[in-house]
Amino acid sequence: MVGTPVTGTGIAATATALCTGNDDITGGGYDTTGLVPGVNVTQNIPVDNTPDRWQTSVSLLPAGATLTAYAVCAVVPG
Repeated sequence: MVGTPVTGTGIAATATALCTGNDDITGGGYDTTGLVPGVNVTQNIPVDNTPDRWQTSVSLLPAGATLTAYAVCAVVPG
């Protein structure tokens, strides 16, 4: 699943992707677009106590650049 892109304003930014239905997070990641030299990712992890969300944060997202989180989702038995 693709999260909603977050547009940079020259400060820290966080993007989140959600699984739908009964799917749980099995992995995730992120992508950046625009001029993002050496972006410093501060977290790229599943959200605590929430089995259907992946969150990516960066310490600085330049104005005009975008950050998008991705969630890999599947029905997890049990």
